[in-house]
Amino acid sequence: MPPRLARGRVASGAALEGAVLAALAYLALELVGLWHLGDLSFARWLAPAALLGAVLGALGGRMGRRVLWGLAGGAVALVLLVTATPMMAPLARGLVRRDLAANAPLPPDVDAVVVLSGGQLGNGLVIKQGLDRLLDGLRLAGAAGKPVVVTVIHPRGRPDASSLPDQRALATLAGVATLFSVDSVHSTHDEALGVARLVARQRWRRVALVTSPLHSRRACATFEHAGVRVVCTPAQPRDMVLDGPDALPGGEERAHAFGDWLYERIGAWTYRARGWI
Repeated sequence: MPPRLARGRVASGAALEGAVLAALAYLALELVGLWHLGDLSFARWLAPAALLGAVLGALGGRMGRRVLWGLAGGAVALVLLVTATPMMAPLARGLVRRDLAANAPLPPDVDAVVVLSGGQLGNGLVIKQGLDRLLDGLRLAGAAGKPVVVTVIHPRGRPDASSLPDQRALATLAGVATLFSVDSVHSTHDEALGVARLVARQRWRRVALVTSPLHSRRACATFEHAGVRVVCTPAQPRDMVLDGPDALPGGEERAHAFGDWLYERIGAWTYRARGWI
């Protein structure tokens, strides 16, 4: 075989190996939710990751192969650690702040129930995470006869679409007559500032703050830093079990919890750095 052809085959094999290893690392990290921290969606970035791996495998020599094998091996090890061990249950519970026992009535000085948005679809319908929050918030408000405050985050690229009609319709179904909204927010910090202004106008003493469990500690701290007195009441999630002997029993729930946990840890560090908590 001519030397040039032999070198070409070796380079092609190294490129294929690099592409496979990079794709494996990407898929493994996707499984534990790492790419949900930014705009690194599966469909958009899998092919570029494989291409980058191919280039590194073909041109990076022995060091490039070591890097690729290290990335792939580390990603797979992380997936196994997260999904095959019970480590996520205590880590996840450490982010939950609950000021009110389950099924306990609201304290008498709570004047409203604030439900944080979890986002919405392009047609304005509330997504599942937001629906969990809203259902529990409406239950609390209905039982105590309190008004509800919802926050509205418009879909990316669709400023005309709003979840407010869907939120109002669900509140009507639940029998909650009074609903306030804080519109056009983009972060928990925006929600806290908008609700703080509403609380001041209404002269409310304290609010029950309803959000997802792993988001509760950062969210309540952000609202308190903005001057809002809160009773932290995390919603019951319908995609994972966090309490009791059945907490995070399967790999899929553990992987989901890890993604949320990592997002919240990074969010807390960012908010501290910006002086928001």
